Amino acid sequence: MIIIDDSIQLWKEGIYLETSQFDVLIVDDTPENLYVLNVILSKVGYKVRLVTSAKQALSAIGNKLPDLILLDITMPDVNGYEFCSSLKNNPSYADIPVIFISALSDTIDKVKAFAAGGVDYVTKPFQTEEVLMRIETHLKIGALQTQLTLQNEKLLYLSTMDSLTGVYNRRCLVEQVEKLIETAQSMVNPFFIVIIDIDFFKKMNDEYGHQYGNSVLNTVSSVIKDSVGKEQMFGRYGGDEFFLICPNFTMEQLQEILTTIYLNVSKIKWDKEHEVTLSCGVSKYEYGDNFDSLVERADKKLFIAKNKGRNRIQY
Repeated sequence: MIIIDDSIQLWKEGIYLETSQFDVLIVDDTPENLYVLNVILSKVGYKVRLVTSAKQALSAIGNKLPDLILLDITMPDVNGYEFCSSLKNNPSYADIPVIFISALSDTIDKVKAFAAGGVDYVTKPFQTEEVLMRIETHLKIGALQTQLTLQNEKLLYLSTMDSLTGVYNRRCLVEQVEKLIETAQSMVNPFFIVIIDIDFFKKMNDEYGHQYGNSVLNTVSSVIKDSVGKEQMFGRYGGDEFFLICPNFTMEQLQEILTTIYLNVSKIKWDKEHEVTLSCGVSKYEYGDNFDSLVERADKKLFIAKNKGRNRIQY
């Protein structure tokens, strides 16, 4: 036990992880191995769970995903290779790092362990510092991978979503229309774009302030987003203008969805004594169109809707 304590102290001098944040599942049917590993890991603060079979391990993983698994190869029900392979074939468990622990030290055994999806291999009898350093290494790798995934998700969000309203941004909308143009000839029905403008928004901004104007943009965009289906793409085009893309739509379907939008916006209760209405310009894809020509026609229709008194849809 003195050897364990001395090795732990040596390892602690170079530790970079907050170990109490991590949950380690140990799967081994030998009580002595469970005891030793439990002492090693618990002494430095890891949360440790102990099981003696693949069946128990699967139940434990189902209850709470561990951050790392120490897995014995030789077990009575399912061997470690088979169990690790089954984990890696399950999308819910595939990213859990598995370190094999075994008295088998031949190269072929290690090759089989890595082929099954293991990230590392520790041989018995355990060397305390080695066990701890290997665990730390793979937890660090896992933490970095998680951080990278979150950063990529954030970058994707920033590149496709409007920062104020949380709906798709102009760049994403343009890309989607251009993709639809490429495949438009294979559609049974054409696709439509709709430019949606909040009537008298500048007056509202001037009278109540930009903060209130932003709240109007957020509320209207949220209501419209909830009014359309997954087949449609809705976003903010710029300023107080929104943009709706309806692929493979009939005119009747378009009229139905725009009627729903107008009805739902009319039901909004505002803090100030005012009414929010919308003007819309609709453009249908025609052979030879590009993004600019589609938007140009929709803009002209929107201009007509405003000249006719606003609060209307110009098809």
